[in-house]
Amino acid sequence: RLGVFCLELGNAYLKDMDLRQRAFPILKKLRDASGETVHLGILEDFVGVYIEKLDGRHHIGFMTSQLGGKFPLYCTGLGKVLLAHLSDNQIQNYLQSLDFKQITQNTITDPKLLLDEIDQIHRLGYAIDNEENEQGVGCIAAPIFKHNGLAGAISITGPADRITDKNNVQGLVTLVKYAAESISAQFVGGLS
Repeated sequence: RLGVFCLELGNAYLKDMDLRQRAFPILKKLRDASGETVHLGILEDFVGVYIEKLDGRHHIGFMTSQLGGKFPLYCTGLGKVLLAHLSDNQIQNYLQSLDFKQITQNTITDPKLLLDEIDQIHRLGYAIDNEENEQGVGCIAAPIFKHNGLAGAISITGPADRITDKNNVQGLVTLVKYAAESISAQFVGGLS
């Protein structure tokens, strides 16, 4: 017999599907404007989950993200944005349970440095992954909100030399933040 857990699981799936459906047209515009791969991710028990991915115009053979796949919070743009919008207590619990792994030479493995970056992300409204999870891959991410708090995050991802290049980064930040704000605006006024 099916129990309450199945109902909870179904409701969680429907909630995420609503976010995917509302975000999709904006993600498509973001992908087309940037030419890069875009992701939509959510937080599930201190792990990020990709719930949408639209490949960019330029194939990136070394990017490992996949729909339904998981991503770490401490070394990805999406993950750091999600972390930055948790409560201080939740962040501390996460850090205490975390086994920092040096994935690339740029991976942050010092909790103090990560906390400093989380503060900066919270202030600026976006995160940058500078080859912290995958060598050669950069990312710029921004949060999506519903009326009751954080819903997820979106990102532009591509070769680090294009994403984090000082001549491109501010324009890409503007695109990502605008797209995230546009998705968030769809949930204002009691919509869920």
